[in-house]
Order: sequence, then C-alpha cells, then structure tokens
Amino acid sequence: ELHGPYRTGPAPASQVVGQDAIDCLYNYRHPLRIDRSRPPPGNAPDIRTFIIHLAGIAGFDPTKRQPLPGTRELWEAYLISKPILIYCRGMNAEK
Repeated sequence: ELHGPYRTGPAPASQVVGQDAIDCLYNYRHPLRIDRSRPPPGNAPDIRTFIIHLAGIAGFDPTKRQPLPGTRELWEAYLISKPILIYCRGMNAEK
C-alpha cells in the first residue's frame, strides 16, 4: 500500500496514512535525534518524505547514490512502527 504512491509524485502523506500515524512517527523520531526539528503543526509532509522517514527508523539512510527504500526496508520499518503506533493510539485514547 505504501510502496507505490511515493514513486508517482508529490502528494500529502495524510491522503495515504492517518494523521495519528504521522504525528506518532515524528514524536518517535525527534527524541532519538533522528530529526532535528518536527514539521510545523498542520503541515503534513509529502508521501515521499514520510516513507523515507519511516524507513529511517529501520536504519535506512538516504544518500545521493542510495535508491529509495525498497520493500524489505519498508517491511522492517512497519514491524518497528506498528507497536509504536498502537502505544500512541492507546495513550491518546486515555486523554
């Protein structure tokens, strides 16, 4: 589901995944110093940026010579992010 849209063109990530998944990803990446800053509130990243950042939690490091993340990197990132998303949704439900 995520592999095809980011290769076609720029589109907001919120069209493919929920806003809670976007917020949870950036809340997870920020304390680990993977991201220096969070995106502005209400300004969802495009799908390509979201996929690259999602693959980053599984160790993907984008460079000029390295291609975009493949199916294996996305699968590993999904396995890492799924429990994190469940935790974030549970914490938001308690509020």
